[in-house]
Amino acid sequence: MPKILMLCLLFVFLMPLEAATFCVGTSSELTDALETAESNGQDNTIKLKVGDYLAAPTVGFQYTYLAESNQSLTLSGGWSDFNHIGCLIQNDNPMDTVLDGDGVNRVLSISHQQSSPDVNVKIENLTISNGHSSGLSTPGMVLYFHPGHQGSVEIDRLFFISNHTDTAAISALRVHDSYFTSISNSVFMFNHSKDGFGSVYMQQPQTAEGYYFVNNTLINNTNGQTTPNLYTSSGLMTHQTGGSTNTPQGLIANNLFWDNDHKDISVTGGGIYYLYNNNYQSREGVFVEDVDNMSEAPLLAPQILNFTPQPGSPLIDRGKREPMPLRGFNFFLQGWTYGSRDFDGGLLGRVINNQVDIGAVEAPPEVPIFEDGFEG
Repeated sequence: MPKILMLCLLFVFLMPLEAATFCVGTSSELTDALETAESNGQDNTIKLKVGDYLAAPTVGFQYTYLAESNQSLTLSGGWSDFNHIGCLIQNDNPMDTVLDGDGVNRVLSISHQQSSPDVNVKIENLTISNGHSSGLSTPGMVLYFHPGHQGSVEIDRLFFISNHTDTAAISALRVHDSYFTSISNSVFMFNHSKDGFGSVYMQQPQTAEGYYFVNNTLINNTNGQTTPNLYTSSGLMTHQTGGSTNTPQGLIANNLFWDNDHKDISVTGGGIYYLYNNNYQSREGVFVEDVDNMSEAPLLAPQILNFTPQPGSPLIDRGKREPMPLRGFNFFLQGWTYGSRDFDGGLLGRVINNQVDIGAVEAPPEVPIFEDGFEG
């Protein structure tokens, strides 16, 4: 074989695989894109156009993804075509792109082959709604990783609403054995389990780094448990296994929990937990730091599906600021962020008046009474 040809072939084999991007607008297109992404050996981005992706009456999850190699998956909603160019423009309203179980099916499952532990997942700007399960599986969204997972999960600006399970399961979101997880600027509302473990369930093994649960809103979630116990929660339930070599950590900061019918926060196991600047009504567990939390009526906007704090709300400017780089020795507590946009994706950004609010939505700046120029 000529030397130049050998060098060319070597270059091809050493080149990193290119990323694949899919633009989808129907349920069948989304199903096909997920199936292709499972086995193409590439980092994949799936852009979902604005619209409703309704479930078919099938057994199992409506949408599934099982990574067969070390790769990443990004699911992103809110896209539209422009001048015949697919998925060129994105709006910032998570409610405009809906994966819907239609009350008959579970919605989304993401997992990986155990032989491929370096899988990363990012999901943003969409809604998971009306998932239903009569078994033990979460009807909304499940991210299931095997022990030894070394990747990350990032969930930002998602809306989980009206997911329902008839059994002892998690109603909206379950993250199982992820090495590192970040959940931010998301809303969980009207999710119900018969007698399960909350709307959100985080389970992490001893080998995990931990998770950030920051600037989320969990309201009006229910649990049908008639004899509550340590594991009964309608909000966030988390279990981490600590050990002699490593202990996972959990940061719960700037969240609003309100009008959930059982415990808002329940932490168990050997993890190390930090609780900062949350507004909640009830909790269970031990926290190594418990700072600036409160329990006050949040005073949200009266309109349905509007989670904006009204003027005078105790949530305004009461959140914990992001850490400054390289301050302190706990690197886990130096790495979290609430991002650049709130749940509504407003043009004013995630932080107004140099201070973040509690919850998923940032209140707009208050207009001065004498803004018309007659102030004295």
